[in-house]
Amino acid sequence: IDLYEGLTIQNCYKSGNVRVLNKAKYGITNAIRVGGTLILCANGSVNIHGGKYINNMGGRVNAETNPDKHAVIGGMIYTPSALNIDGGVFQNNQGGQGGVIYGSGITRITGGKFIGNSADSTGGVIYVGTYASSHLIIGEPGVGDGVLFEGNKSGSNGSCLYGLARSSMIIYGNTVFKDNVSASSGTINVYGQLAISDTQFINNTSANRGGA
Repeated sequence: IDLYEGLTIQNCYKSGNVRVLNKAKYGITNAIRVGGTLILCANGSVNIHGGKYINNMGGRVNAETNPDKHAVIGGMIYTPSALNIDGGVFQNNQGGQGGVIYGSGITRITGGKFIGNSADSTGGVIYVGTYASSHLIIGEPGVGDGVLFEGNKSGSNGSCLYGLARSSMIIYGNTVFKDNVSASSGTINVYGQLAISDTQFINNTSANRGGA
């Protein structure tokens, strides 16, 4: 799947799409509705080179209030495969866990703006799965236009990024985290490996356990 500059996807939501995944393969412990308001990719790769993705709703953790729009994991994109983003604006999107992305493969982001996205629970922008093959790589000096995370929120841990055990995150230069808010555990919450260099954290806040 390839998406390019000039594309706008706005005000989309799931309606009555129940997906039951293989627990052993995908690590989903219950037969839940998983995300992918726009993209659900089990094989191959998703490549986003630009475009605007605005106000798309993946759903809420508590689906009883609006069950037709419920997708617990990955508000916009759910993929256990490769995801590459080098541009685009992702704004005001919402999910239960992972307001924009749930990825359990290799997710690489070298450009793009993630603004005002939210998760009811963990990972206001990105939720990384629990496999040894689950890797998130953000920013690369001299490559792309840089990555901005601004004004994102989570109802629990990780206003921008949340990673489970055995996952890893590498955040290089050319990346800015600004004005993000979480109820707990700051901008980044990861139980696996984390490496950060030459990254700016500006005015991020948390009600508990660290703003960054």
